Amino acid sequence: YSFREINLNCGCPAIESGGASTYGASLMKQPQLTGLLVDSVKRGLEAGMSSSECDRPNISVKCRIGVFDDAEQMRPLEEK
Repeated sequence: YSFREINLNCGCPAIESGGASTYGASLMKQPQLTGLLVDSVKRGLEAGMSSSECDRPNISVKCRIGVFDDAEQMRPLEEK
């Protein structure tokens, strides 16, 4: 397959889905792990491509504005 972009999704809001704590929006709470994941993808791409290939896919990270541990931390936006 030929990909133009690889997107690490740190925007999925379902932190509690299945009790997982290392995917989706929960990765925003672990910036060092997220950085390691991006570096691993980059190294994997470099290892899998010949030196003559210059069209490597871009790597991007999708994120959210904020992360809450539970619904009690959320509050409605104030109307102005």
